Amino acid sequence: MFNPLHRNDFYQKSERGRMLRAMTINDITYWGSFSFISVIFALFVIEYIEGGSATHVGLAMMIYSVISAGFSIPAGRFFDTHKGYLDEVWGLALSGFLTGLIYIAMSFASQLWHLYVAMGMLGILASINMSSWRILFYNNIRKREYGETIGIYQTLFSIGEGGAMALGGFFGETFGFDAVIFWGGIAIFVGGFLPLLIRSYFSKR
Repeated sequence: MFNPLHRNDFYQKSERGRMLRAMTINDITYWGSFSFISVIFALFVIEYIEGGSATHVGLAMMIYSVISAGFSIPAGRFFDTHKGYLDEVWGLALSGFLTGLIYIAMSFASQLWHLYVAMGMLGILASINMSSWRILFYNNIRKREYGETIGIYQTLFSIGEGGAMALGGFFGETFGFDAVIFWGGIAIFVGGFLPLLIRSYFSKR
């Protein structure tokens, strides 16, 4: 039964509360930075990649999406074969570290093949990130407050994503489109540490 005086775990000073907050911040840093970059991505390709055009932007995004889709089921099966949640914790952390490094490297790209290779690798890492994050987050919410917790997460995520989009446009116009790619990568890389800071919670599950 709903109790209006009950505080959701998300707000509690408990291990579960810290986990939910850290996982939310991790998702905002990863996908918020993706949105931060996406605002200027086409402009970056056209201005900084030799021979880059709208067609190549579309092809790059297609490569990202198709490879991400192709690796989603294998990634899920891999996590299913290992008991507990520590494999997902490491999957989430490593996907953050490697994605951040790839975006940083891509900020210096100048050739179309640089772009295509980077987007293919990002597609693989995105599938690992989404699978591991969803397993960790959704399986560790109390059933009695499942909907409310998702609502809190979605509210914070949407605000963070919207702010990142606005900041990406301003940042690109002020400092250059390559700077957006670079600093977006830095933010994703730093966010990769968050799952490791709360891995003790998952080791007990």
